[in-house]
Amino acid sequence: MEVSDAGENPPDELFLTSIAEFRELIFDCFEIAGVRTIAEVGAWQGAFTEHLAAWAKEHQARVYSVEPNPTGRLTAICESSPQVDLIVARSPDAFAEFEVCDAYILDTDHNYYTVNRELTALDKLARSSGKQFVILLQDIGWPFGRRDSYGDASLIPSEALRPHSFGKGVVLDSTELVDTGFRGNWAWADQQGGASNGTMTALEDFLRDRPHLQHHIVPCIFYLAIIYPRSLPAATALGTYLRAYDNNALLARLEHNRLALYLRVLDLQQRFESTQHGEEEQAARLLEQQSSPGRRLIRRLLPKTLRHQLRRLIG
Repeated sequence: MEVSDAGENPPDELFLTSIAEFRELIFDCFEIAGVRTIAEVGAWQGAFTEHLAAWAKEHQARVYSVEPNPTGRLTAICESSPQVDLIVARSPDAFAEFEVCDAYILDTDHNYYTVNRELTALDKLARSSGKQFVILLQDIGWPFGRRDSYGDASLIPSEALRPHSFGKGVVLDSTELVDTGFRGNWAWADQQGGASNGTMTALEDFLRDRPHLQHHIVPCIFYLAIIYPRSLPAATALGTYLRAYDNNALLARLEHNRLALYLRVLDLQQRFESTQHGEEEQAARLLEQQSSPGRRLIRRLLPKTLRHQLRRLIG
């Protein structure tokens, strides 16, 4: 997931969101499993595509980057990388447009219907092709694990679409939607939990009737699941490598702490913005009473955001 609504949330460098943060772990898994063809489903702005392209060049591999609405950056990455093919289509329909791959990376819309549909389509592809592959699925932890989100609710059939709200947020200590908290340019399901709700629920339901599949969950950065057939030649080696990460309690505590700190930042940001107008007027009056050196000193001490506002007010 890439947080794109910078107008509501702090800049991304304050908060890791991309599956690219797992790159060392993912590439180690690729090496262990002998992966040479990769489908990146949900490339977004290309944050991970760039790393995949570099890895593919070094390992003589091929990447199929699937994105229905590619940005200029993603298009440029694909055009400059002979190892990467851009597939402008929606999954799972896009799976038929290229060869069956050794690994599939799923980072698309975070709701039960989309995740269940993609996993089911890949299961059918494995059975029809007779090929075994690794699946990597991100964003199955909080806040997506037990609550649907919809980037475009019109893409979800009415029978699978839960009551939802735009402009609302979620916080760790409440199951109710709030006016602040973690939010973006998507809608949240009004209810948390219950049947057919959330990405973790979709994964669990998918795995329940498929005992031939092994999975591991890395509980940080919104969580990452690694899924593969138990009969995969590299299954034992993958299991050994991932054992230390699998549902690691330390990583889970660090993730919870990270989320709590980020939500605190969001709360402070909203409080600052709610009082900013009054502070601007007060600061403007103070500056008018100062000499030129005094004005320069006060401006240096003010927060950057407030300095920008003051420039517009008083020059």
